Amino acid sequence: MKNKITQQSKLLAKSKVLFIALLAVVFIIVFLQNAWVVDDAYITFRTVDNAVRGYGFTWNTFERVQVYTHPLWMLLMTVIYFFTREAFYTVLVISLICCLGVLFVAYRIWGQKELLKLSFFTLALIASKTFMDYTSSGLEYPLLYLLLAVFYGSFLFRKKVTWSGKDLSFYSLIAFLSYCTRQDCILLFIAPIFYIVLKVAQSRGNYEAGKSLFLGMVPAICWHIFSIIYYGFPFPNTAYAKSMTQGVTYTAYLQTGYEFIKTSIFWDSFAWIVIITAIVACTVSKDRKAQIVSIGVVFYLLYIGFFAAIATHMSGRFIGIPFLLALFILNKTIRSRRLLSVYLGVIFIFTFTSSVAPIKANTFWYKIKPGGFDTRAVVCSEGACLVNIVRGKPLPDHQWFLKGETFRYSQEVMQVGGGNSAGGIGYFGYTAGPKKIIIDPLGLADPLLARIAIDFDTIWQPGHFSRHIPEGYYESVRRQENLIHDSDLQEYYGKIKEITQGDLLSWSRIKTIYEMNTGRYSEKIEKYNKRRKIQRQAELIQSKGNVKFF
Repeated sequence: MKNKITQQSKLLAKSKVLFIALLAVVFIIVFLQNAWVVDDAYITFRTVDNAVRGYGFTWNTFERVQVYTHPLWMLLMTVIYFFTREAFYTVLVISLICCLGVLFVAYRIWGQKELLKLSFFTLALIASKTFMDYTSSGLEYPLLYLLLAVFYGSFLFRKKVTWSGKDLSFYSLIAFLSYCTRQDCILLFIAPIFYIVLKVAQSRGNYEAGKSLFLGMVPAICWHIFSIIYYGFPFPNTAYAKSMTQGVTYTAYLQTGYEFIKTSIFWDSFAWIVIITAIVACTVSKDRKAQIVSIGVVFYLLYIGFFAAIATHMSGRFIGIPFLLALFILNKTIRSRRLLSVYLGVIFIFTFTSSVAPIKANTFWYKIKPGGFDTRAVVCSEGACLVNIVRGKPLPDHQWFLKGETFRYSQEVMQVGGGNSAGGIGYFGYTAGPKKIIIDPLGLADPLLARIAIDFDTIWQPGHFSRHIPEGYYESVRRQENLIHDSDLQEYYGKIKEITQGDLLSWSRIKTIYEMNTGRYSEKIEKYNKRRKIQRQAELIQSKGNVKFF
């Protein structure tokens, strides 16, 4: 009898292991089905390629400009790229490993004992377009998903009641590594880190709490020191070009945020059901830690709506982050197996009824919905997805990628814009190689244009703010001199040039870095922007006649 029970137990254990393996296989299949690498990722990859070739972390090799927002992801990619010297498949493998790490964290929490929760967690990820679109893409999200899973999986399901300085150092380290992966995600960690600091201060004293918090902050502190010394600025150039764009009204920020969230709800209503029910569950639950996590979710959603949405044209890009946290919250606060079964039913209904469900990607059943820009689907149609693989052809098989190769072997040294002569500098810039100079009219990779206000009549889309190239700037870059016509802008560019091209540790450069970051030269760029506005008004009057300006 005992042998029979033992055999049944072993059989049950094996069946559970096989089921968990099946979940992982299904996730991998859907990942590969949706795998893609966006043009924006190749902006970072050009920097990675330059670094591996010995040109430093640069875009154009003659100047130091931080064109990426994810230093930890960039450094990870650089290490692996050093050995592979190939970007497309390399980044997809790294992304898949990070995503499998998320599933491993979930398995460590729930495992075979709570198979229903593990199933709900895994299948919910697979069902969400918002999440699966950015499990690859070449951007930093897979690494960020893994760090979030490690932090919140440990924080929410931690059984120990007491908190030590080592605990605080661990959690703050993960939080600030996440910050180095994507700086705005620090909003997610403010409440839990504050909670842990208070707990450690109460039991171990303020000194221990402060010391432990500082140890966890070391990666972020080191990066900012490096960024200021090497690049001359504490924040990436893309922040000045997009999030801090001059010439865009705050009404436009709000309208863009509204449209972004509306499209996200329309495309991935399941993700929003999970997010909203998780927040509601926290309000009725007595689970203090779940409530603390929900504060970060709410902060991040407000940040998206009021500020972040204007920085991207990729629909749903930010929502996968609060969605992942919401899944952890639900699995912590919901103890009813019946309710979890209902959620599993919702997953299957949504998967089979949604026209943009990840399992339908690249099939007849997948239909692009109106109202936003389905970046992954568009990129796949243009040849930069894993499903586009053709024997004998490298990926991405994209026209901008091919144009970059043509430019690489041409006699031209410099070009304004990328594959589409405007934005699109990623694929193009990577294949053009380090010997070519590319001026980015959107300012993402240009330290001067990023700080110039866009013209008031510019037609822009989120994340893409085209600048007027000042007179004399093209020749200034080509000849490596300061030939800008406007006197104020010429002086301002001289300071930018010293910071980005001057001797790294010269006293003059260090002094200029300090003055630039404390607003010493802001008046110069403001005067130029005002003159440019007047000039643009005059141009429109001359070309169109009597025009009324508001």
